[in-house]
Amino acid sequence: MQKRTKSIQESYAGITNLVQENLSGIRIVKSYTRELFEISRFEKLNQQYYTKNLSLGKLQALFFCFSHCPDRFLPSPGGMDRRHKCD
Repeated sequence: MQKRTKSIQESYAGITNLVQENLSGIRIVKSYTRELFEISRFEKLNQQYYTKNLSLGKLQALFFCFSHCPDRFLPSPGGMDRRHKCD
């Protein structure tokens, strides 16, 4: 999970750097009509960021599920009749 979190932070840094770059060089971007290119770069970075965050969220949900009440997922001697209540 730590590697994924670090990867997400690096993706966010990439987005931040791109935005800062474009804002500081807005005249150059406009003068060379590079708006569409920069928009596509921004969308690509955002999609990567979104995908990584979604992946981490799914992993955290799974981790929470198993750590919150692990005995729900273990086979019990009584079979399926034995129900666990975890609060």
